[in-house]
Amino acid sequence: GRFVSGDFGALALFDATNTTVERRQWIMEQVKPIGARIMFLESICTDEELIHRNILTSKVGVKDYAGVDADEAVKDFRERIS
Repeated sequence: GRFVSGDFGALALFDATNTTVERRQWIMEQVKPIGARIMFLESICTDEELIHRNILTSKVGVKDYAGVDADEAVKDFRERIS
């Protein structure tokens, strides 16, 4: 599988924006077969300038937003994290 597993335990890390119940449910289903315990760690940032900079550097031009105008990518991602 795609996850580390063995007699010592099981570990799965998802570094993503998993803000919806549906997305978190999907993650739980993915790791259920290996018996991993689930913990969601949420980071809250209220610095609008930092949020904007992070979106620009981590989202614009990546696969999810390939060919999408930078302003549109920022708008779309802001809606996802709202």
